Parts: sequence; C-alpha cells; structure tokens
Amino acid sequence: MNLTLIYSKTAKGVAEVAQRSGTIPLPARRVLIMIDGNRSVAELVPVVREGELGAWLQLLEAERLIERTGHVEAQPPEEDKAIALAEEALAAATMPAPWFSSPPPTPAAAAIIERRAESNPRPPTLTGMPSPGQRSALASGGSAPQSPQSLDEIKRVALRELFARLGPYGETTAAGIEGCTTLATLRHQILEAGRRIEKFRGDKAAQEYLLATGSAY
Repeated sequence: MNLTLIYSKTAKGVAEVAQRSGTIPLPARRVLIMIDGNRSVAELVPVVREGELGAWLQLLEAERLIERTGHVEAQPPEEDKAIALAEEALAAATMPAPWFSSPPPTPAAAAIIERRAESNPRPPTLTGMPSPGQRSALASGGSAPQSPQSLDEIKRVALRELFARLGPYGETTAAGIEGCTTLATLRHQILEAGRRIEKFRGDKAAQEYLLATGSAY
C-alpha cells in the first residue's frame, strides 16, 4: 500500500456520502468520508483498524466511489522529526498540569511551537461551556480570531480526533464537519462534536477533543 497516494471522491462517491445507501460497510464509509483530494493514504490509517485500510481502499475503487488523483512528497527525515517533536510538545503544553510529562522541545521544535502559539489560543472546553452569547459569537466568527490554518487542515484534525473517540458513532457528526465550507460553520460543528463526545465518552474525552482541535478557534 502506497502511503503517499491521494484519493478523491468520484461523483458517485459524493452521492454515497450524501444519500447513505448502505451498500458499503461502515469502515469503508468512514474512509470514504475522510477522502477529500488532499489527504494522503498515510492520514487515513487511523480511521480503521490496523491492517484494514488497503482492503477498504480497494473496495471503494472497485465500486468507483474514489479515484487516484495524486501523491504527496515525503518530508526530509530531519524536518519530519522536528515537526513530530513540535506537535508532541505543543500538545503537552496545552494539556492540564497532571498530564504534562514531555521533555523540553529541541530548538527546531521550539521555533515551530512559538509560531503556532502566537496564532492559536486555547479553545473553550465543555467544563464551563461558553455562554449563549459566546457560542453565538463563535458560530458567527464575530469575536473568534482567524486561524492561519486552512479549512481542510482543521477539518482533517477534527475528523481524525472524532473517529479516534467515537469510531462509527461519529459518522453522522463527521459528515457535518466534512460538509463545512466556512470557518464559522466548522466552529459550530466542532462544538457539536464535543457535545456528542461528552454524551458517549464523558467530559474528559470531550475536553481532550476540543484541545486537540483548538486550531479551529
């Protein structure tokens, strides 16, 4: 399986997501939802059980729901390592104190963290949810700062973290996130996803989800 390949939904695939015909298994449908013409195969791996992705991609191709549209270039090893360290340190730095255990980042990682920290404030959590006025402001984008990340990048994180916590129970919510075309609607969908996670997995899981998707705020 080539992890650098990029797939896109065909017209039939787009219709399948919208209509939910039930002709493909749920794991294959989760993969189909995540495919957007930008994500590589490597980014789809966490969506299903280990070792299953190749078979589901073959099925979706055979059903003509997806097609290959490109590939991504592999990052240089040192740059890839620096980014990975930066992501780990940034995640640890935004966690409450009891979970903080990561070592100090390398200079390269610290530079990446500093750039992101300047533009990505800590998101709201479900403990002490925003007031109705604050939620309205977030939904409309009125008072929330603009994120330097693209809409697709934020959706990618939101979907990955959603499936990691809810699995197939996040499918309906995932479709709502995937269908967002503006940051304002995406903020609203992420808050809704947090509420759904709180319902099924508890407040802690919901807080962790909102922290992980904090770049949307």
